[in-house]
Amino acid sequence: MMNLTSLNCCRVGFLHDTDLTLIAESFPMLQELDISYPEQGSSTGSSDRKPISDSGVLSLAMNLKSLRRINLSGNDFITDMSLLHLAKNCVLLTQVVIYECEFITHNGVAKLIRVCGHLNSVLFCGVGKPMIYRLGSLSLGCPWKSSKALCVVDFSDTVVPDELLCLVAEACFPMKKIVLSNCVDNDIFELSKSLGSITYINLSYCHRLTSVTLDTLVRNCRVLNVIIMVGTNAGAEALETDVVPNLGVKILNLSQNRLMGNGVIANYVSVFPNLEMLNLSDCVNITEDGIVEVLKRCSRIRHLEISRCGLIENLLIDFELPKLEVLCARGLIIDDDGLTIIGKRCPRLQKLDLSACMEVTAKGVKEVVAYCKEIREIKLRSCTKFSYDIIPWMLLSRPSLKTIVLPSASFRSLPNECQRKHIVHEGVLVCDD
Repeated sequence: MMNLTSLNCCRVGFLHDTDLTLIAESFPMLQELDISYPEQGSSTGSSDRKPISDSGVLSLAMNLKSLRRINLSGNDFITDMSLLHLAKNCVLLTQVVIYECEFITHNGVAKLIRVCGHLNSVLFCGVGKPMIYRLGSLSLGCPWKSSKALCVVDFSDTVVPDELLCLVAEACFPMKKIVLSNCVDNDIFELSKSLGSITYINLSYCHRLTSVTLDTLVRNCRVLNVIIMVGTNAGAEALETDVVPNLGVKILNLSQNRLMGNGVIANYVSVFPNLEMLNLSDCVNITEDGIVEVLKRCSRIRHLEISRCGLIENLLIDFELPKLEVLCARGLIIDDDGLTIIGKRCPRLQKLDLSACMEVTAKGVKEVVAYCKEIREIKLRSCTKFSYDIIPWMLLSRPSLKTIVLPSASFRSLPNECQRKHIVHEGVLVCDD
């Protein structure tokens, strides 16, 4: 056991500083350690056994010289000092995860990144919340001179000071993935100048971001593969006409951008001709005409999500979508005629989610199963007009079908108790929602 290299103590009940000392002494070769979210119930032991603190982290850091990855999330009483202990003593450290640690500030985060020369991944969520973060300039002490391996930064649900963003930009890390929150267009513009190697960016719920940011990413981040901008203010205006198409972006998630209409989304996707996955769920101003135009411009789409776009009824597609494999259309006003069109135009469809499509009946589902020879999964949650009588035909006529999720009412009407729990037909699971 002395040679143990990985230990997971996530949610271990009532973990204390003394336990961390014991871990460090018992397993000196540890490279990965997870002590996140300790269960701090009422103590049945000595009253001096208190939650994990900086002292416990210091004991770990001084004894685990081979430590490379650590997760400290949910330890409410550690401070920036814990990060400093790790930075100074664990010189091989490559990843630190700290979610929901109220007394960690951006000063601690910045110092950790500055001191750890091998650090390649930092994930901090909920750091520097307004009620805890001590306002003032970041006291970094000396210029950035290390961590040239840093390629993943996650500052989700975190109020990131402008000073920290500027320092990250100036350090020119070889960044591959970045997650930010509470940013504005100018923040992304300045940061993008040093993000030439970025392949993944998530700016979800940055409510003040507009189409300017999308324009910035297209122009300055030419090797991007994934753009996620859920719940932003994008969609009010189109991109500039002189934007050169970005051929690398395969995944675009613009769900919950409620200002976005047909013309704007057609303009956006024209910049990403190689899109394979597009999520426009909850974009309430987009109609079926907008989606049809998107599909015309992006013939390589394999995965499309248009759930809860209330203006979309049936997709009147008069061309084939040979690559579409996944369609999530929850809560649409789609009917059996619309399903027939989907079945005919999407021959390679494998997964179809029609949950809460209230006009769908067994007739439309039968058309999909008949035309889509590779269909593997159909979800019909809350489709109250669907009848279970068609299930035997579905299972027998389409061997590829492995999962059917039924509305509760239909499931309860299955003939016997065994079938209400599940039906297995050559590996097919038919289940309740």
